[in-house]
Amino acid sequence: MSHSSIKKQANGCYIVIFNVTELRADAIVVTQNSVVNIPLPELKLSKLRSWVERLIEKEKVYMGSLRTEGHRNSVLAEFLEWFWDVAVLPLFVEMDLLQYSARAIEDLPHIVWVAADLLAYFPIHAAGYHTPDPMDKKTLSRSNTISHVVSSYSATIQALAFTRKGPGKHKKSSNTPENHGPMSGRALVVTMEETPEYLGQEFGGLTVDKEVKAVKDNFKGVVDVLETPRSSEVLERIQSADLVHFACHGVISSSNASDGGLLFANHQTGEAEILSIRDLIPINLQSAEIAYLSACSTAETAERNIADESIHLANAFQLVGFSHVIGTLWEADDEMAGKVAKRFYQALKTGTDGGIKESSPVAYALHRAVSRYREKEPDSILTWAPFIHYGG
Repeated sequence: MSHSSIKKQANGCYIVIFNVTELRADAIVVTQNSVVNIPLPELKLSKLRSWVERLIEKEKVYMGSLRTEGHRNSVLAEFLEWFWDVAVLPLFVEMDLLQYSARAIEDLPHIVWVAADLLAYFPIHAAGYHTPDPMDKKTLSRSNTISHVVSSYSATIQALAFTRKGPGKHKKSSNTPENHGPMSGRALVVTMEETPEYLGQEFGGLTVDKEVKAVKDNFKGVVDVLETPRSSEVLERIQSADLVHFACHGVISSSNASDGGLLFANHQTGEAEILSIRDLIPINLQSAEIAYLSACSTAETAERNIADESIHLANAFQLVGFSHVIGTLWEADDEMAGKVAKRFYQALKTGTDGGIKESSPVAYALHRAVSRYREKEPDSILTWAPFIHYGG
């Protein structure tokens, strides 16, 4: 991409790319007017590697039982505090983004993080301290990403450019409220309350009623619900939907990332079948706007040696044409998934009626939903932090 086309993608947002090598670390900040390199001398590749080995391979912080959740939250918090100190804080100082008094969410600036390689594993939006403010114990510390910016992600700047040219950007022909914005048109809700065993892996049941209700209560157009479908049926139906909400299980492949996907069921055999990343590549999307992947591991990268390719389900939906994708960096708590979905759709509905930044209502709606539960349980990072927005 040319310099001018790269800057063009920073419409209504900053784009930040971390470049961490053996020699040095920098943040490349793209705005509509400039591309600036900000050195990050305290961010060391060796330290980042050791964190990945500890969190992903040794501690396995994103996996485990309720018994170990407290410890895993503490370990993740330790990393996020370190990353704030060595990367995000100095970046925000140079960008003049630190605000010492609280701001309304709609007034926060918007950053699209292009996070690849080792940083593809971590929630940059949750970097920082989520403890009481030392000066006011009744409020939470503001030394964190989520207090100062609204975050989105993209695998590459090219992917961001593609989604902004996608079919959903040109589908509306009417200026009436009922036919304008991300909460109009046709919605498809796909649910799997029970998922058969897949490749020897068993899956727990999901409570999907709250998520179905969240879409029906807030979407202004037609809502279709597809219960326990075959993957072929899902593949066909998503091609004519403006918004698709998946309440199901997802899997990653340790051998080939494009073999990962969402799980559905073959009613004739009683076996699970997968809608894989590979299946999504050739589809023709007519009006794609939002894909909400309320499933396990939908934005999790399969293995360390392919992390730089950022091949995962959330990114795949972005690349096939959905302008906005909500995914999870690790397995989402079933109850929290329902709560976040409800608040997200409520905020998005309010936003399209004039309550959220018009340039990126999906990102601001998710930020509002996640922030609400962070305020209630700030120490439970594993519960509130997996939900991320892909797109601009």
